[in-house]
Amino acid sequence: MVAEGVQALRAQGAVRPLRIIARPFLVDRVIMPNLAQFWKRHPGTEISILPQREIGGLAPGSFDLAIPSANAGRVPEVPGCTSRVIATVPALAIAAPDLVAREGTDLTRLPWLWHEEDMHVKLDLMAEAGLPVAALRQVRIGSPNLQAEAARQGLGVGLFNARIVQTEIDAGEVVALPLPKTPNVVYHAVMPAGPRHPLAEPFVAWLSALI
Repeated sequence: MVAEGVQALRAQGAVRPLRIIARPFLVDRVIMPNLAQFWKRHPGTEISILPQREIGGLAPGSFDLAIPSANAGRVPEVPGCTSRVIATVPALAIAAPDLVAREGTDLTRLPWLWHEEDMHVKLDLMAEAGLPVAALRQVRIGSPNLQAEAARQGLGVGLFNARIVQTEIDAGEVVALPLPKTPNVVYHAVMPAGPRHPLAEPFVAWLSALI
């Protein structure tokens, strides 16, 4: 069915890259390192990936698939688009072993990494985890792109998708710290209503298995 869809579009001269929007961390840590798998299954596929955190201002004709994340209960809303949950993953609090050795494991006393952009998603997850968000000690790092490295360097505690940070945990670069409750990171597939790119659904199925 996918091959037939691509051939139909090619016959109409309408073949174009699959245009994907996803959070930078997901692009860097999941999509790009594994993209060869998708290309092997769908040879000749052209893909355009835009790392972007916010999708609220997107126009339906500007993309084929967006993969935002949120805490449980929040549904991404983009006019003219449909949305569905494709993965629910527990979030972990992680910190460098030397930070834990110095300051212990009490998350209400440890410093927490704080960034300027898109911090509301983390704050929602932290509140869902039962943390006293307003009382936490903040270490401001500026860009959220620096959060993983800042955690590894011992600057503070960060909250991450458990599957994505498992490599660092296994390598001993960071340790997982017990949360009062386990929050979940919920990933959605957002697609414009109407006819879809023939490879949008195969990409969602492939990515869901990785997340």
